[in-house]
Amino acid sequence: SILQSIPEAQVTNVENLLDVQTVRDLALYPPYRAAVRLLNAVYFPENVLVFDPERPTDLLPKTGEYPTERVQYTTLLIDEIKIGDHETIDISGPSFKPLDLAKLAAGDAGFKKIATGALLTFNQSWYAQGVTLGQLLHSTSLAPGESTRVAVIDWSRKSRAGETEIISEADELENDTSHNRSISEVTQAVANEAQSGFSQANSNSRSTQEGKSFAEEDSAFLGGLFGGSSGSRGYTSSSAASDTHADSYSTSFGHRDIGSSMLQNVNDRTHQHAHSSRSRRASVIKEVSQTEHEGVSTRVLANYNHMHALTIQYYEVVQVYRVEVSIVKADKVVFIPVELVDFQNVTMVHRFRSVLARAALTHEIRESLENLDVLEISPEKETHFPALGGRLDYVLRDAFMTRTGITAATSLPTLRTATNVTMGGTAAAAPDAAPVVARTPVMMTANVNANIRLSDALSIVQQVNGLLWSADQMSRLSGLLSRSVLRADSNAIYLPTDV
Repeated sequence: SILQSIPEAQVTNVENLLDVQTVRDLALYPPYRAAVRLLNAVYFPENVLVFDPERPTDLLPKTGEYPTERVQYTTLLIDEIKIGDHETIDISGPSFKPLDLAKLAAGDAGFKKIATGALLTFNQSWYAQGVTLGQLLHSTSLAPGESTRVAVIDWSRKSRAGETEIISEADELENDTSHNRSISEVTQAVANEAQSGFSQANSNSRSTQEGKSFAEEDSAFLGGLFGGSSGSRGYTSSSAASDTHADSYSTSFGHRDIGSSMLQNVNDRTHQHAHSSRSRRASVIKEVSQTEHEGVSTRVLANYNHMHALTIQYYEVVQVYRVEVSIVKADKVVFIPVELVDFQNVTMVHRFRSVLARAALTHEIRESLENLDVLEISPEKETHFPALGGRLDYVLRDAFMTRTGITAATSLPTLRTATNVTMGGTAAAAPDAAPVVARTPVMMTANVNANIRLSDALSIVQQVNGLLWSADQMSRLSGLLSRSVLRADSNAIYLPTDV
């Protein structure tokens, strides 16, 4: 009936496709026989030849029903980048250009194309299917009627060693040096000086001067009115004499007497005492255990066939597993294609400074990123601050020396106030004129008249900042800059340089 339902025009095609010639070939067709076995095993198990109706199915052991090992892993998969309705971009092609973060740092920028993908979670299960023969390890050939003895020696040695070392070391060094020096010096000097002298000077001077003059004139009668000759004559004579005598005499006499006396007494005493003690204790415990096992088993192999040779082969046993991989979870993911960050670009580092600081690998890198382009305004430590009652460096030094947690010094706002400390029933109060800083911790005082406040639990630097800077102004400044300007480990304020 099956063959009759096939048209004659399709007989040749059926023979070529199924590679059958007769009805028996169709009955032995492998896909058909496999389908029959599957149907019988699932829906008609009683049709199987080895079926036993009294066999309890749920109690029979089965191989490969449950996995012996299961692992889970995730894979990130990118699907495609769509441009339009039916056009995509190949991410490995030259036309694909990821988004540059430098454009985001320079100004407003965005992206118009996204890629879709999925985060796939896989389960890999290993099912034991049975055992099979592996590689050939050993073979033995026996002639007809031959017998041989095979000895199998199993030898093992196990050694275990353990060592425990405990070292305790104590080192004590004590050094005491005392140096006293006394210097006494007396100096006395006397000087006598006398000076006498005599000087005399005599001077005589004489001067004589004489002069003569003579003039004569001759003329005609009535001055030559009526004519005639005239003439004149003159004579002058002068003489001078000078005589000078000077005499000078000088004498001097001096006497000087100088006496000096100096007494110096130096007393120098040095006392030095040093004591060093070192104690070292070491204990080493070693435990060594060793076990050895040796087993020998013999087996006789005999070929009782006197006509044919016998070959015995030993194979390794290999366990066969069936591995199944299945998807148990798929999360849809949207990809934004971004280029790798260039950390040598200063603009990009400034733009993403906070993100880089949170992901910094070391504290030094995080601190460098936080202080990038930051102006530090630090108070002068040698300046006297009225709010602190003294210099900043002195206040910090005294606070760190006397305060380990909550101490007898109430807090920094009252570091310069007097503190009443009762020691053994005797009250000692600091005078008002000379305020001092209490240096006695709470554990060593019997009674401390100080009110413990919640602010005392803050660090010394934070308490000093509360007095140096106005809390309202710092809060307003932090709100304007959208960042904290004070830090817990510094007395300075930190402002961005672009302010």
